[in-house]
Amino acid sequence: MQLICDKLQQVELKRVPRVENLLYFMQHTRKRLEPQPKSNAENAAQTTVRTLIYAPETLASSTPEAVVPPLPGLPEMKVEVRSLTENPPQASVIKQGSTVRGFIAGIACSVAVASALWWWQVYPVQQQLLQVNDTAQGAATVWMASPELENYERRLQQLLDTSPVQPLETGMQMMRVADSRWPESLQQQQASTQWNEALKTRAQSSPQLRGWLQTRQDLHAFADLVMQREKEGLTLSYIKNVIWQAERGLGQETPIESLLTQYHDARAQKQNTDALEKQINERLEGVLSRWLLLKNNVMPEAATGTTAEK
Repeated sequence: MQLICDKLQQVELKRVPRVENLLYFMQHTRKRLEPQPKSNAENAAQTTVRTLIYAPETLASSTPEAVVPPLPGLPEMKVEVRSLTENPPQASVIKQGSTVRGFIAGIACSVAVASALWWWQVYPVQQQLLQVNDTAQGAATVWMASPELENYERRLQQLLDTSPVQPLETGMQMMRVADSRWPESLQQQQASTQWNEALKTRAQSSPQLRGWLQTRQDLHAFADLVMQREKEGLTLSYIKNVIWQAERGLGQETPIESLLTQYHDARAQKQNTDALEKQINERLEGVLSRWLLLKNNVMPEAATGTTAEK
């Protein structure tokens, strides 16, 4: 063991050998197990220390006679060498664990921030877009921004099924919402007042045509009077036919203003107005559609035929 220690001290190694500790352990074990020597002289004689001589390879090849003396008999020992990678230091393990925890915490923070931004910015926009798509005009506007062939027919059908007074009804709903949310706002009060005044001005400009109704009643009464005079021997067939044709012409088509007047009177008398509402909506849709065609230089066939007959 001593020779091995001396040999290792002479050789240049990257790491310091740990064989000296094994040597000291063997020496102490031997001293403990061997019997005590009789005298110091005998102990000195029996103790022999062999020195291991290191010779370069050139000398060993030139002098083959130089043979290293054999090592003393030592008990067989097993030395186990463990790599540092199998059992990493505790500090590196702690560092790796902290790095992983920091990475996970960063991901969690990023997800939380992204969720907050989505809830604060994206979600309200999605809700507003859904509300816009619920209305026919809003859905058509969205379609114009991003046209899709799959939704083209459905969007057109929604526009056809929409009441022509829906924009005005939407304005009334906006006025009620603004009145409930900002009741003391001067700006809200001024805007609502202007809206009401505009509606009243438009309503007053539409004639009620009460004279048309009175004329129709007078013609009907005159036709009855002519029939009575005919039975008495007076023949007024020509006048009767003219009056009958005039009454028939007035009865075929009722002006929309007359329908509105009838609707007003029926509401005042608390009568059922479902049929009148349906008729008024149909007439309004027809008038608006015809007006749209005229503005776009597309003359309806019915109007063209009537003009030709005249």
